[in-house]
Amino acid sequence: ARRARTATRPYDTFQRAWAAVDDRALYVASREHRALALDVTTGATLWETDLMPDCPQLCVQMGIALAGDTVYVAGENWRYRIGGQSTITLAALDRRTGSILWQWESDPRDPCQCSPYGRPLVVGRLLVFSDYGGGGVIAFDRFDRTVRWRTTLSAQYFGPRATPALADGLLYV
Repeated sequence: ARRARTATRPYDTFQRAWAAVDDRALYVASREHRALALDVTTGATLWETDLMPDCPQLCVQMGIALAGDTVYVAGENWRYRIGGQSTITLAALDRRTGSILWQWESDPRDPCQCSPYGRPLVVGRLLVFSDYGGGGVIAFDRFDRTVRWRTTLSAQYFGPRATPALADGLLYV
């Protein structure tokens, strides 16, 4: 009897990550903690970076934002195999080479189930993103790498499943 063979493309795992694009590349991230830049004309891989090679559990990259010569990737690091508590991860990559400029992870002792949703929004110095698991919105300073503010929208329910938007000086979630 013949057995069917299946093959998967490396892009099959990008369904949760919000991509970003410029005139040179499509930037995608995976649930396997990788970020890639793909040539917009040919689809060829320009660079690929493993953001968490020692990830003990599931490290899902949720979205990408671009600012200047930097690619920002927001992700979630599950602390336990079955879910439960998780931490937020952020990485800044060189837009041309994919080299890691810096990485940050929220404090694992934080009692929230922190999980960013969607693409971070770049607002001046800040990366603003929905914290679906934590029930709110977080603003992270991309230059000094600190949380500037965190707003809980609902203590009883999950946070917004949307990427924040900015219009006329107001932040919409």
